Amino acid sequence: MRGQLDDALQLAFARARAACAHAAPDDELDLFFATLREAVDAALANTTPRRALPRSLATERIIERVRLEFIVAVHAVAREHASEALDVLAALGTIQQSPVGEEGERLNEGYLASDRVAVELTTEIAHDVRSPLTAILFLVDTLRSGRSGPIAPAQARQLGIIYGAAFGLNQLATDIIDHVNGERLVESAPVSFSIAELLYSVRDILAPMTEERQLEMRLSSVQDDGRLGFPAPLHRVLLNLAANALKYTARGSVSISARQLDGTRVAFTVADTGPGIPRRVQARLFQAFRPGERDDRRLFSSSGLGLTICRDLVARLGGELRVTSTAGKGTKFSFELDLPLAGSPA
Repeated sequence: MRGQLDDALQLAFARARAACAHAAPDDELDLFFATLREAVDAALANTTPRRALPRSLATERIIERVRLEFIVAVHAVAREHASEALDVLAALGTIQQSPVGEEGERLNEGYLASDRVAVELTTEIAHDVRSPLTAILFLVDTLRSGRSGPIAPAQARQLGIIYGAAFGLNQLATDIIDHVNGERLVESAPVSFSIAELLYSVRDILAPMTEERQLEMRLSSVQDDGRLGFPAPLHRVLLNLAANALKYTARGSVSISARQLDGTRVAFTVADTGPGIPRRVQARLFQAFRPGERDDRRLFSSSGLGLTICRDLVARLGGELRVTSTAGKGTKFSFELDLPLAGSPA
């Protein structure tokens, strides 16, 4: 192997080894990475390695980590040695693994423990971040409303920008917490609620953002307003969809509507007059932590958490979240739910 590529691979192994420091005891990791390097060298030389790697989740993740680190390390010399670099990546992708043994089980246990710690820490941070952000939202809304004294139009606009930024961060923290909580987001039993009041609540929460962006928020509800269902997750879905619509709409309006269908079914729609979502990304729109091109991030969130949670919540409520979008004309998210009239049997 060329010297520069060998140096890049050595650097990739060193960085991957450092990243996996807590996955298993040092001596086991040293043996594992030595075996992996032998497997890579053997694959490049079309020979059989002396030892086989354990087949485990940890093995696959470590190999992928080495691949990513190698891509970063080899970037500076990739043009000169492009074909050799591709050979290394191909070798990393074709390494044969043996049935999982004690070493593989220990690596898996270490990775699972690390994942649990990471999830718990991330959730705690999200909780800690959300508390002060909620206070910021309350204080900004108090200032904007004039309850603390009159403010100038320029100050109202500036407070609207602050509110929008804090709301976005608060939603991200909430998305992280909800992504971890999963099925606990839906109440155990349906309750009576007003669809119109739910829509008004979403509008009022987003009013500072709507005014700051100089957009119009349109609402439309059903005639038979009192329903039996799960208002908290429904509110969560509509709030998230409407907030996204406001964020990516430069002019025009955002509308939230509830429309009576046959029987007890109600169709909910959140539509905007924004730029639309490119067709090439609509297929992965509901994918959490989705990859995306830099230009796409102007049109939709790159994390994908909010929409993933919305899709899952709608599914748990018995519906299916759909999206239709036309470039230059806007985007529409819609779903249907069975919501019996309040007072009728569930």
